[in-house]
Amino acid sequence: MSFDHSAPRPRPKTQPKAQPSLGPSRRRPGLLQRRVSIEATHGIKVPTPCPDRLFPEPNQNPRASSTNRNENKMKTSETRINQGPIAIIGAGIAGLSAAARLREQGREVVVFEKARGTGGRASTRRSDWGGFNHGAPNFTCSTPEFSHKLKDWCRRGIAEPLRDPIFTLSHGEKTLSKEEPLHYRGIPGMSALVRDLASRVKIHFSTRVHQIHGSPGDWRLTLEGGEDVSGFGAVVVATPAPQVTALLTISRHLSSLVSKIEMEPVHSLMLYFDSPLDLGFAMARIKDSPLAWMNRMPTEGTPSGESWVLQSNPEWSAENMDTHLEEVSQLLLGALGQATRRKLPMPSSWDTHPWRFARATQPLGQPFLWLPQSGLGICGDWMQGAGIEHAFNSGLGLAGAINPALISLNPSRFPSPPPRSEPRRAIWMNFPVWVSA
Repeated sequence: MSFDHSAPRPRPKTQPKAQPSLGPSRRRPGLLQRRVSIEATHGIKVPTPCPDRLFPEPNQNPRASSTNRNENKMKTSETRINQGPIAIIGAGIAGLSAAARLREQGREVVVFEKARGTGGRASTRRSDWGGFNHGAPNFTCSTPEFSHKLKDWCRRGIAEPLRDPIFTLSHGEKTLSKEEPLHYRGIPGMSALVRDLASRVKIHFSTRVHQIHGSPGDWRLTLEGGEDVSGFGAVVVATPAPQVTALLTISRHLSSLVSKIEMEPVHSLMLYFDSPLDLGFAMARIKDSPLAWMNRMPTEGTPSGESWVLQSNPEWSAENMDTHLEEVSQLLLGALGQATRRKLPMPSSWDTHPWRFARATQPLGQPFLWLPQSGLGICGDWMQGAGIEHAFNSGLGLAGAINPALISLNPSRFPSPPPRSEPRRAIWMNFPVWVSA
């Protein structure tokens, strides 16, 4: 038998190597294979597949999934803003008014105060000769919102009206001031009002907040020592305008609006005389003088002496803000003698306190500011005027904006300002306020 070695030899058929069984095939069939299989099995005509992410329909959003994620994220932040704990920076009347009202409605509130006590300009300086209301010697009431709280304070013995008439001093001439509103004071001092508001509020004293950062619904506060406190759904800044600007750098809209506010300083001179001065009045406005107001303090335990608080003219204080306090005391004592045209005895004790941010030269004209999208708010008396009443109403109104069910201020008395071009809104009372960039 012979073989033709020139002819090509057929290759033997080889069987593929057996693979270990892994159960049903895990490989997904291709789009075309699945379409053909469905058509053959069920008789259903399946259109040719087209990846939506590459060729979207005309009315289909190619970023629908990312939009849904953003919406879910916004809902989560809104929940935290509406339900999470609220940080309030500043334990004055405005901050504590908001804190007390929010606390009444079950919101968790934490207040941070850089000083050792509450009150701000509503605090009372204690001494061996009694208390000195050196920030706000007294206050008035002209709105129904504050009147409701004032009646409650008077009923519980925390405040009382002052029946003494108010005089005006000008170049030594004393005249009775007409159409003066009724003035009130705290009992035994103005700090009693603050203690009442702070009675059920958690406050961290001697704690200065250095920076606010984070995101809506998850705000973090950096303290002066570098420690971070996180987890706040909203943050309220209840400090003077220059301090608000320094803290709210994270909100360009709020900081740019508040940065336009200028504050005036005031010096408060506290005097104690061993014997009464017999000036013939307890409260007086002073014109054409470095002094603007003088108020006799009630004597507690020292009936033989007399305590006075003198407050300077803001323009004079601005010129003498860098003057040594001892020299300021002597200058204001000399101004007191000139205003009364009397040779007064030297006080047995005196002290001067400078209030660098006492009042706004031109108030903002709005009771408060609130950004519901971010959970940031501002309140303070400087937003609409000066004094205890404006501070209380500002904090109360902001609490109503944070929890809409709390709104008790009458919005009809505060017309909404015209909208501006910037499509970013804050809440002024329960009206939208367009904040410029």
